[in-house]
Amino acid sequence: MFVDMPGGESMRAGVTVGNDATRARVYDALAARIVGGMTSREVSEANGRQAIRAVAGHPLNIVQDLQDTAMQVYKLCLVNNFVQGRLTRSVAAVCLYIACRRSKENNKFMLIDFADKCNINVFKLGSIFKDLLDVLHLSQSAFQSLEPINIESLILRFAEQMNFGRMKQRIANEAVRIVQRMSRDWLTDGRRPAGICGAALILAARMNNFRRVVREVVYTVKVAEVTILKRLDEFSQTESSALTVEEFRTRDLERAEDPPSFKNKDKTKKKRGLRKKGRATGDRDDATENGPERASSVAASNTNEQLQTPAETQAERDRRSMPPPPLPIDPKLLRVPGLRSSEPSERPGSPSADSSPPKRTRGRPPGKTKPPAPPSTSDLQLEARIEADIEDILRNETNVENAKDVHDNPDVPGIP
Repeated sequence: MFVDMPGGESMRAGVTVGNDATRARVYDALAARIVGGMTSREVSEANGRQAIRAVAGHPLNIVQDLQDTAMQVYKLCLVNNFVQGRLTRSVAAVCLYIACRRSKENNKFMLIDFADKCNINVFKLGSIFKDLLDVLHLSQSAFQSLEPINIESLILRFAEQMNFGRMKQRIANEAVRIVQRMSRDWLTDGRRPAGICGAALILAARMNNFRRVVREVVYTVKVAEVTILKRLDEFSQTESSALTVEEFRTRDLERAEDPPSFKNKDKTKKKRGLRKKGRATGDRDDATENGPERASSVAASNTNEQLQTPAETQAERDRRSMPPPPLPIDPKLLRVPGLRSSEPSERPGSPSADSSPPKRTRGRPPGKTKPPAPPSTSDLQLEARIEADIEDILRNETNVENAKDVHDNPDVPGIP
């Protein structure tokens, strides 16, 4: 294929289809040859390589061999369009995690380490990791050998972060010995390696007179505090926890403990037995308190539990049971007038017990209105004086004429 150049010259343009390419990108190749740039595929690979180098830097410090392996996985992601719609750094972190899991020597990094480096939620990064396994079919091909995380390398890495100084290697070796003992006692199966390493490092540090609290280890191994406390509690129930420091360093116990699930099952059975025993004891106490009839009924129910008896109604049980004793009342209280008291002779069916006080109606009760008080002598004299003044005013003719004029002409003010 020949292409005409701007100066009138012709140039041969060839296209090479790579092993990992699905088709020939003619226009990208021509633009790259004419302009002197890179194709979009090469730009994507360069961005992925830069992202992998950024994630593999400090503080993870991943070696170059693992970075090259991660780049090969990233190229597979480009072929399957897995990068589209996702952040480049998140895909690069997942590729590095897969490369570390395939390695046997440098398999000491957890997924949460890459999440902290990229400032991404670890659950979102885990979902991307699972999607990539499904897209690339890594579980059904040569990549299926994803090795479990090496606990020994993980312990050494955590020991370096906890600043043990010259005792770092010794504490790491004793922590590995503790993990081996935990594995023999079925304490590591089904547990996350970070929690196991954290508990082992706490025990090893205290064996060498290093005071390390659980909160400090939590920030190093990145697990919850309750997880480490649970691992320590499980180890305290084993026979190895009863040994001294020197005995633990020199002796190897041959007998292995039962798994924690078995011990929890035995504890559950004991709790159920104690609960049943307490329920039976409570029934016997109730029987002795309620009398011989109740005791006989409880004994019959305990001995003949499997016999089918007709269901009893509540009325029959109330009729068969003993009535409650009367309430003790001080006789002096009965002499107080206006005090309502329940006498022992009164029964629930008696008229005095069934009678209820009448309901109060609204308003003032009839027949209780007080008559008005008679007027006093001073009130009578004042009233007589007022009446005399009124009569004097009415006898004056001038006042009467003025009143008539005001009545006939309302607009004209009256003459006083």
